[in-house]
Order: sequence, then structure tokens, then C-alpha cells
Amino acid sequence: MITHRYTRNTQFLDFLIITLIFCIICYLIIVFLLLRLIVIMLIVFLFMQKKNLLPILLLPFGIAVVALIYYFPPAKYHFWPPCAFNKLTGLYCPGCGNTRALAALVHGDIVDCFAKNILFIPALICLLVLCIYPKISLNRYFSGAIAIVVILFFILRNLPWYPFCLLAPH
Repeated sequence: MITHRYTRNTQFLDFLIITLIFCIICYLIIVFLLLRLIVIMLIVFLFMQKKNLLPILLLPFGIAVVALIYYFPPAKYHFWPPCAFNKLTGLYCPGCGNTRALAALVHGDIVDCFAKNILFIPALICLLVLCIYPKISLNRYFSGAIAIVVILFFILRNLPWYPFCLLAPH
């Protein structure tokens, strides 16, 4: 004889299974649509003759990444990949903390964004300038200045002494 409690538990279990299947199907649909969008953008980019269309074609991908980071911040969800360079060497690369910095920036916390990676916002500004004026990347002084800043940042953020340890991602 089946008791009322057993029936209620199986109904709840059936509800959980159906909900899980629905979430998996929604996730697969979102992933399929994002992959389809990326493939379409790559195909369009390969067949276009103008070189300055790359930022326009990558804009939907950037919006999708920002939306993912907004709804699934790295502080709460641990499916975001860690820095491979940091895992292999124990040193912080210039990009360490960028995902967490973007999450902080998307949520409006600029101080936390700078705490994660102080070069993140200047790098975004440089990318914006390069998207608007792509010819500036050919300027050797501009490229050299960026290379020097990134190399110095890489060296200084790995020093263990007081003012430099603040450059490491927190």
C-alpha cells in the first residue's frame, strides 16, 4: 500500500526532474544560439572586405559575455575558468582578475574593479580607442607605450613588498 507521504515525495521528485530537464534544454538552446551567432559573425567577417568591421561583428559576443557575467558573477559561480598562467607558475599575469573586474564593473562597483585589476579600465579605454581609430595601432610609440606599461605591471604586481602587493588581484 502506498502512503500519502510517499506519493508526495515522488511528486516532488518528478517536479525536480522535470525542472532540471527544462533548465538543461534552455541552457542548450542558449549555447546553440550563441554558437550560431559566433559562426555567423565569423562567416560574415571572412567574406567582408572591410577590415574595420571586426568590432561591429564582435559586439553581440561582447554583449553576451557581459550578460553572462552579470547574471553569473565569478564570486558566486565557480564554472569560470581560472588563469592558466597563474595555475602553472603561481605568478599573476597582466590579465589576472579581469573576469572578476568585469563582474565588478558590470555591477557598478568601480573600486572593486580597480582592486581586481587596476589596468582593466585603462585597457577597455585603449580597446575603445583602437576600435574607433584602428590606424593608431600602427603608431610605434602608442604600441611601445602599451607594451612597456603591461610588462612593468606584470613585474610589479608579482613583487611581494607592500605597495606592489596591492597590484595583485584581491
